[in-house]
Amino acid sequence: MDPRQTCLFDLLKEVLTETTRQRLLDDWPGVFRHVILERMPVDALREHFHPGLGRPTRELYSRAGRILRREFRHWTKAQAVEAYCFHRNVPYALNLEPVAHDLSVRTLERYGRYFEQDELAQRVIHAVTLRLVETRGTKIDPQRLDSTHVFSAMAPLGRTRLRGVALKRFLTQVKRHDPAAYAGLPEAWRQR
Repeated sequence: MDPRQTCLFDLLKEVLTETTRQRLLDDWPGVFRHVILERMPVDALREHFHPGLGRPTRELYSRAGRILRREFRHWTKAQAVEAYCFHRNVPYALNLEPVAHDLSVRTLERYGRYFEQDELAQRVIHAVTLRLVETRGTKIDPQRLDSTHVFSAMAPLGRTRLRGVALKRFLTQVKRHDPAAYAGLPEAWRQR
């Protein structure tokens, strides 16, 4: 079902308390359902199915969302199927009714192949990232190059070496600004 379309009857009202519903809205299922799910490439997936022949395809949004969620969580196929069938938050995130859901590993693999064949993953990640940035109002244009890990001079330093450099610089400043305090330090510290 298109996530922008609302249901006439809210079946979750009978299943969830208001507190539970609010927790789902505030956590990843709410973000996934109300922000990310509408960015799924259902038109590209729909091309793999004949419009009149064969069994009708259902829930292309949730099928695509399931592939994306599996990759986000680094789930195995079995874990993805288990989450879909037994976890309450996954059907909520995928905008599915709170009724019994079933999924086979084979179906999950088939939709995964469609994502690979059509190179949909990169498009989805790009669309989702843009939507999240837009929703949160994050400014991504101005970035300092020295704050990025790749260009940082601290990138090749380990924790121990970083600590050693910080201590050396600190002791240099102590020696410069308060020679008496520096002289009061143990000899072992000054030799380091």
